[in-house]
Amino acid sequence: MSAATKAGKGMLTKKSKLIDKRIRTRRADRAEKLARYRSKMSVGLKIPPKFVGAEKKVKPHPDLFWEFVALQDVMTELDRLAAIGIGLTAALPTSMRDALNISFPDVARLLNTSTATLERRLKNDTPLDLVASERLDRIARIANMAEGILGGREEVANWLVRPHPSLDWAEPLSLCETEIGARQVKRILSAIEWGNAA
Repeated sequence: MSAATKAGKGMLTKKSKLIDKRIRTRRADRAEKLARYRSKMSVGLKIPPKFVGAEKKVKPHPDLFWEFVALQDVMTELDRLAAIGIGLTAALPTSMRDALNISFPDVARLLNTSTATLERRLKNDTPLDLVASERLDRIARIANMAEGILGGREEVANWLVRPHPSLDWAEPLSLCETEIGARQVKRILSAIEWGNAA
């Protein structure tokens, strides 16, 4: 190997180490900013700590999801934004799966993540990311509205996973992946509330 080749490899190694150091520094800065943001946002929230962040280990159970659904009545939009920004607890997706009797891959699809990511977040007590938290919040809002109109939890769970003719035979829950789809579900629920055969 020539001296020029060795010198070139040495430069490449120094450059890659410098790039790695910059990446680590940026990640640390982002983590610090996120921690500061989360601590500011959690002050004055009307949401119990068990639903946001990873304060302490929360065990998934169906009632946890329904408690979160009921909490939607007292949360302001600012509370919801803060909870989404902090990240909802990773126990909620498993609780939603059990409460609505759907598969874990379906939960992952609804939250735009993978089952492996959800399982890892639950195992490590890591809060959900922004997208998954926002989608879970949207589903809870729809479930809350449905519970007020349809009655009990079992009726809500059945209605959300049953294909609906007014939604082109799509399941209301599957439409909650997007805000536009959720608005369609709200429209159907409002029609049911006002006595229209929707």
